[in-house]
Amino acid sequence: MPVDPATAPSLDAPVSKPAPPQKPFDRAETIAKREADLKLLDDTRTRLEKELASAQAAGDATAVHDLQIRITRTSELRKQRSGELDKLRAGGELPK
Repeated sequence: MPVDPATAPSLDAPVSKPAPPQKPFDRAETIAKREADLKLLDDTRTRLEKELASAQAAGDATAVHDLQIRITRTSELRKQRSGELDKLRAGGELPK
């Protein structure tokens, strides 16, 4: 989409200030975030399973197919994230 030259910012406009440096997460914070991520994945799977049941009851083959794929991918991602969390709890290296 072309930019209207009348409303485009000038090329020599002042540069915004850089964001302040962020402190890295410590082990406890990282583990807490990963646990919250797993809960979100569990909640997502539960929601998708309810949608799947509704789609099956309605006889919507396309929705059933799509939801089955999403449930499979969510399950695989949860398994991967769970393994990462187990490694963190065992003293593994924090993600960068």
